[in-house]
Amino acid sequence: MSISKDYRKELRDAAGNERIRLALSRAIKSYRENTYNALKKFPHTIKMAEEVKLIKEHSIHHMLALARQAGQSIEENKGKAYIAKTAEEALEIISGLVGKGKLVVKAKSMTAEEIGLREHLEEAGNDVYETDLGEFIIQKLGSRPMHILSPAIHVPREDVAKLFSEITGGR
Repeated sequence: MSISKDYRKELRDAAGNERIRLALSRAIKSYRENTYNALKKFPHTIKMAEEVKLIKEHSIHHMLALARQAGQSIEENKGKAYIAKTAEEALEIISGLVGKGKLVVKAKSMTAEEIGLREHLEEAGNDVYETDLGEFIIQKLGSRPMHILSPAIHVPREDVAKLFSEITGGR
């Protein structure tokens, strides 16, 4: 099955899942209230978002030059920078750096999620732990994130409580 077909099947299954609908309805209600309150308190946010969009569009068109500039700055500060052109190349570089049988603590990264970094490192015999709570929940459930900022938004709090009880032995 193709990635596209797999994804569509996951979406159909999620749409019919009562637990996911419960979690999302709670999240949407909270999001709307919080957004309304934040925009009322900080009305300049919309203008700032428009500025960020312009910066992002500029950056996309100049991505390689900006990546090289960042790499140069990292190396000037005694770091080592790598630029990969494909997901496979990135995984190969990271595998070479990490090796096998290591304890890896990974910060939240959409790019890492998109290339399957955690799974790749685990397949190489590494123990990988997510530092982001939502990513950690997803990892322990063997699930996939639903949203970049809230990866476990589709998991009801009751399921999270049950998971943490299992992890901690009910303590």
